[in-house]
Amino acid sequence: MLLSMSRTSVVLKICCALTTTCLVSGLLLGAEEGKRLALIIGNDAYSERPLQNAVNDARAMDKALQAAGFRTTLLENASKVSMDTGFTKLLESIGPDDTVLFFYAGHAVQIESENVLIPVDFQSGRSVIDAKFRSFSLAQAFDYLKRSRPKRAILVLDACRSNPLRESHSLQGGLSMPQNAGHEWYVAYSTSPNHVATDNPNGKNSYFTEALADLLTQPGLTIDDVFTRVREKVETATKGSQTPWSQTSLTARFFFIPPKDAERSIDASLMRKWLDEALLNEQQGEWQEAIDLFDRVIKNEKDGPIRARASARLPYATARRDAQTLFEQGKFTEAARKLEQAYKLEPFGFSAAIDSVNAYLLAENFDAAANLLTQVRQRASSSGVKIAEAMLKELAPVNAGAAAEMKRPTPAAPAVTELFANRRIGVPDFVSGQLYSRQAQAVDLAKYVSLFPPPAAPAGSAVSASAGEAKSSNGTLAQTASAASVDAVSEQQKPVDLESLHVEVHSIPGSRDLVLEEFVPVQFGTEKTATALLIDGKPVARELPYTKNLPPGKYKLSIVEHGKAISTREVEVKSEGSNVFALK
Repeated sequence: MLLSMSRTSVVLKICCALTTTCLVSGLLLGAEEGKRLALIIGNDAYSERPLQNAVNDARAMDKALQAAGFRTTLLENASKVSMDTGFTKLLESIGPDDTVLFFYAGHAVQIESENVLIPVDFQSGRSVIDAKFRSFSLAQAFDYLKRSRPKRAILVLDACRSNPLRESHSLQGGLSMPQNAGHEWYVAYSTSPNHVATDNPNGKNSYFTEALADLLTQPGLTIDDVFTRVREKVETATKGSQTPWSQTSLTARFFFIPPKDAERSIDASLMRKWLDEALLNEQQGEWQEAIDLFDRVIKNEKDGPIRARASARLPYATARRDAQTLFEQGKFTEAARKLEQAYKLEPFGFSAAIDSVNAYLLAENFDAAANLLTQVRQRASSSGVKIAEAMLKELAPVNAGAAAEMKRPTPAAPAVTELFANRRIGVPDFVSGQLYSRQAQAVDLAKYVSLFPPPAAPAGSAVSASAGEAKSSNGTLAQTASAASVDAVSEQQKPVDLESLHVEVHSIPGSRDLVLEEFVPVQFGTEKTATALLIDGKPVARELPYTKNLPPGKYKLSIVEHGKAISTREVEVKSEGSNVFALK
């Protein structure tokens, strides 16, 4: 019964893993970029106002994009049905890591601020609405493309040429600004919105496509570089009458043809992305995909924590992949040993150990299985211990080692020093402590001062009167406590107002020793008075005298009244002797 159940669980697990591999391997291979897909349409055989270069433009772009690694679909002189069908097939082939490019050369116009592309079988309708339905809606295409969620989309329209629909219905020339472009999109027009481009009657291609097809095949140019140079070439060729326009929401560089030293240009964020994807593949049991990504990080990353993590995980993923291959070949003992090797590389991760136990059971090596379950019971997490004990309980009737282990109590958890062997457990970290002690406490006490007035004096106590009077002219600090009768004692005192009168103490930069970090007690004020004290802008007291530990150094002491310093002087806190500063 034990072997039957174990065999079934292992087979089911492997089948699930294989099914998962079949379903997602196509998405995970080449996770950096995915496929490059392009739909290219060139229309010039119109019954009215035919064009001479649109099909040539489409062919030039088809050749250039194939050189840049795109799978292209080329439609020449497409009807409305052909355009709809071609775009639908493009949408159906898009994956989440794919780059999609749509290129159109031909007539186009804006109808009520919506851009439409004109198929070759278009016939001018009786109304603008009729004409709109006979055209290919760019806004609708944008919406469908956003729903397909490619990694990035590039839309290039060499379609701002004059056309009969514009004239017959008195429509605005050129194309309007894209109203519904998506995130991680690049949209380019052959000329700026609401302007008309030339078809270049003296050339084989339009000025725009001629420059674009040439530049996108040059290695090392980002998409921004390409269209910037296209803009320069078109403006020069047309003597400034046509300026290509583009709009982008791309958040990362994109190369049609990567630079020859592309491996060196990979930034740290991409390395982190590869590492995260590799670790995710590990969790899903996609060992080969994880190995490929670990290898890519190690190959392209210099020494650092990302490369170190990938180097540490690569042997484990390799052992798991090799074990899976051996298991599928029915070599259960060899697979179990590989899994045990993986378990030694990750001693507190028990999944490899449990898989190894299953393989040993299929090979009928009960002693090895019991020994491994004993190790899991001693080192695994709570859930792992439960699994190990359940399997040992089933194995106990047929194996003495398992029976002996089940007679022992559940082992105590490993020591924290073993769990975190690479940490300095119990060793003071003086460097971190010093850094922490230097951090200013981000607690704003100012807003609480006025909320909590000082407590009233106990009933029956005498209230002394101090007659020290403040004079703003000589900068003395008022020492006031009005005489009051016993009847007035019960009146609640007013809170200290930081705006009317307070004392500020600011450390002078460069006057402190930041290495020794010595602190000495410093007293501000010598007579009792209700006055707020701020040290380096932070309220610390509302009654003087007040003592605080400060590092030795020079400080600026100011008496502030209604936002204006009425008295300022420099004081020095010494490491030895008395540090008492009167405020008169």
